[in-house]
This record gives sequence, C-alpha cells and structure tokens, in this order.
Amino acid sequence: LPQLVTSGVADYDNPGAYGPLPGDTGNGVTNYGYLYNWSAATAGESRVSHPANAGNAPYSICPAGWRLPSGGASGDFATLDIAFGGTGIFANSSEPNIAKWQNNGPFKGILSGYWWGGFGDQGVNGGLWSSSAYSGNVNGAYDAGIDTLSVNPSYSGGERDGGIGVRCILQ
Repeated sequence: LPQLVTSGVADYDNPGAYGPLPGDTGNGVTNYGYLYNWSAATAGESRVSHPANAGNAPYSICPAGWRLPSGGASGDFATLDIAFGGTGIFANSSEPNIAKWQNNGPFKGILSGYWWGGFGDQGVNGGLWSSSAYSGNVNGAYDAGIDTLSVNPSYSGGERDGGIGVRCILQ
C-alpha cells in the first residue's frame, strides 16, 4: 500500500501512487515526488468505507506522529492561509498570501501537477490531499490547490481517483 501505477484508468477505491515523473531525478531539477489518489493518501479508505459526510479519514500514509491536514473552510489548510494573511478560501494574485504558499515562501509549495490517466501540469499547479471527505459528492475530497497566481486552501472539487501530492503535518 499504495500500489505504484504509471498508466491506465484512474481508480476511486484502490490505493494508487503515480510516479516517478519522467526526468524527476532530483539532480538539479525540481523533485515533484509521487502523486497519490485519495485512497492511497488515506491508507486504503474507499467510497464505501469512508463515504461523503464521513468527515476526516482516521488513517493516512503519513509516518507515525504525523497526519494529513484536514480540509474545508475550517480545516488545517484554511487555518494556515489565514495565518498567511489570507481569508481561508480562494485567493487570486492580488492577495499577499499567494507568495507564502509558493516554493520560495514559508510553505515551500511544489507545483507537482496531477495524474489522471497520465501526468499533467507539473511546474504549473499543484494539489495536496486533505483527510476530509467532501460532503457534497461521494467521489470527492477536500484538497488545497496552488499555482503561481492563486491558492484555494479549501477546494472541494478534488476527485478521489486523481493523483495529487501529500503534505503531512505534525499531530
């Protein structure tokens, strides 16, 4: 857990890790790391074991003493954005908190792109899974979305089958 996948159809309920990215060697280039579907990030939770309205997944692939951040308007990502001077919801390039989420800011955000049947948008945008199922859609989970012009720390549109990054926080 998780099972490494490099191509094929995205899967909602079976843990999948996607990578390594072509050319992602760590030798002078940005190391994007692996991308995970929500089932992998939450240590095997599925739409059956953790449906919409189930709240935060109890487990994750984070090491002992660490956990996935919670999502949504009152979650860990939103709280961090407020500490960065944002509102905890979508912010565009005119707001000063955007710079703090970037790779050269205190968050050290990596624009690792996504995996959905193949890799895309590496260096353009990035997403990070939360532990929180999205209450409005059994296929969804909260995540934080980052690019150079915006941040959405409480995004509710993350489809559980797509591959995005994981950032663990201390418990």
